[in-house]
Amino acid sequence: MDLPLTGLLLRTLVHYEPGQLANYVLRQIYRPRVDDRRAPNRRVKTGRFVTGIERPISVTAPNIFKLLNVEHAVAHASDWNSRTAEKLWLYTLHYHEWLSADRSHIDIQRLFISRWLDENPPCSGIGWEAYPVSIRILHWIKWVTRGEMPVGGMLDSLAAQTRFLMRTVEKHLGANHLFANAIALTASGILFEGQEAEVWLNAGLKILRREFPKQFLADGGHFELSPSYHALLLESILDIENLTRAYDVQCALPWEQSLPRLFEWLAVMSRPDGSFSHFNDCAQDAAPARAKIEAYAKAIGINPVRLPSGVVVDLPRSGYTRLRNSGLDVLFDTGPFAPKTQPGHGHCDMLSFELSLDGNATIVNSGTSTYERSERRHVERSTGSHNTVQIPGYEQTEIWSAFRAGRIARIVERTLLKDGITASHDGFRPIGILHKRAIRLDGDQLTIADEIRGRSPPRLAVARIHFAPGIVPETQGDEIIANQLSIATRGAIDTNVDDYLFAPEFNRRIPAKVLEITFRKRLETIVRRL
Repeated sequence: MDLPLTGLLLRTLVHYEPGQLANYVLRQIYRPRVDDRRAPNRRVKTGRFVTGIERPISVTAPNIFKLLNVEHAVAHASDWNSRTAEKLWLYTLHYHEWLSADRSHIDIQRLFISRWLDENPPCSGIGWEAYPVSIRILHWIKWVTRGEMPVGGMLDSLAAQTRFLMRTVEKHLGANHLFANAIALTASGILFEGQEAEVWLNAGLKILRREFPKQFLADGGHFELSPSYHALLLESILDIENLTRAYDVQCALPWEQSLPRLFEWLAVMSRPDGSFSHFNDCAQDAAPARAKIEAYAKAIGINPVRLPSGVVVDLPRSGYTRLRNSGLDVLFDTGPFAPKTQPGHGHCDMLSFELSLDGNATIVNSGTSTYERSERRHVERSTGSHNTVQIPGYEQTEIWSAFRAGRIARIVERTLLKDGITASHDGFRPIGILHKRAIRLDGDQLTIADEIRGRSPPRLAVARIHFAPGIVPETQGDEIIANQLSIATRGAIDTNVDDYLFAPEFNRRIPAKVLEITFRKRLETIVRRL
């Protein structure tokens, strides 16, 4: 390994805790065997169980699954681990989310559960990795709890998967993976009864009680700062609430006092049209929409908290600020790149923003369409794919591979104003540059002031504004007109409109336009409605 690569690896490893690294090494040399004893007895359901959030059946033709906007055949046993499908597609196949489809598809659901049992032997293939095991356990439990007759061998396999998960919790990854592991163990401990089930329940709750206050910040946001991951974890929390009520299991859950803040965070981080804002890894098809999650909560008996009122709504711990006035709705990011111990879902989006006009998403970050290690993955995580400032040739954070980061940018100053916010980051510190941005909303006018501080002579910088698909900016005199927005600049050297690919969902990319503004040292951008 040459010296530059050695340095990159060291800058990456320094973020992880010793326990994570030790667990990673252990997983390479130890693979537990599956304990296939019969399952414990099921608890008697004594309460009402609310059918969870419905998902599509995903089977579009005999043995054809459409997941994440891509179709693949699952006609043979080997197709569960197909070499032609992306890993995230295979993960999603093994989640069995299609069990949440309505009961008109019961025959298809039973067929593919049976096939999964026959064609996925214990400890074999992607379906037995800890994360898909966790998601599948939860969906199987919800399916039988809603009243479906278990497929032959299903409950014994469910117990075997839970025992396997007990030995393979993802301590090396932590974050949402570890949280999902704990949710699955807790759910199994609720479904079954007896001494072994109590061990599962206590193990799951122990992890949740440790991880919930660590992963969910004081303002309610999940610390990976992805609206879609936050929504997915919030749904799983509601699933546990639903199951404890159905089986009358009395246990202290760690989110009892914090749940309203989780709903409030999701409300702040959702666009006015209900879609997720694009910060960090976020895709519209990665989790149920906010409206569905709120409806699910109400059906269980939990009242979600609505979006707070006011021109400025600040989430200080996660670092997002929402500004609203005269039909303009702006979300501004002054948060960290990602949790230090799990940077995999972080994007170079510091000091970026999104804007909706009269409820319609107008200025957007590019989004996420793939988790594959590829040039497309790198582009979507890069500074240039977000509405912030880039020094050409440099990234805010040293992103590499699909989920890795070496040197990480830091917010070094953040001040909330009565009509906006100002902040600085040091992501360009290797070249001695600090980027400061102030953003203010006064009536129907948004003012963005950028300053590049550092070495002289000052370097060229590029501020980008990505427009939603269908919006074509045009130059009219000294202004750029984009639908009902006027954009004027002071301090620009050049402006250029280019093409980019907007990624609202996995494997879906839509051509759209981006405005690139080149400047040195200082730039003022004024966005106002026409």
